[in-house]
Amino acid sequence: MMNPSKEWNIRRLGTISKAFIAGLITLGITPTVMAQQVFTQLNCRIVIEREAEVVRATSIIEASKPTRADYTLRTLKIDAAGSGTSEQSGSLSLLPGEPATTAQTTHHLAKTGWIEFHLRVTERLTGTSCEAKEIVSPM
Repeated sequence: MMNPSKEWNIRRLGTISKAFIAGLITLGITPTVMAQQVFTQLNCRIVIEREAEVVRATSIIEASKPTRADYTLRTLKIDAAGSGTSEQSGSLSLLPGEPATTAQTTHHLAKTGWIEFHLRVTERLTGTSCEAKEIVSPM
């Protein structure tokens, strides 16, 4: 015959392990739900305007939720005279659905060269990022 105190301990341990498992399941679900609530979608693009040999690039960012994001617009220009790189960077507060212009740059496009624009945006809270790239040639 089993000692009554030992029987109670076995039952008690069974209850604790069920509670422990339920707690682990809750902890596993909670971060997923929280991540879905915190996730911010970013949309970034570069708009190119050309007038003869002049190229103007404007970088634009949109966010699905209010947030703050850091951006960098890098420009690489290559032609017969050589190559050069410029960079514009900063930080913006974004409101949902409202496009924000981050940087504008204007360059002269040589007949034998091209210009590459690369935009990278990173949201500060979650690290969500987006990138856009445009290449402009005389053709």
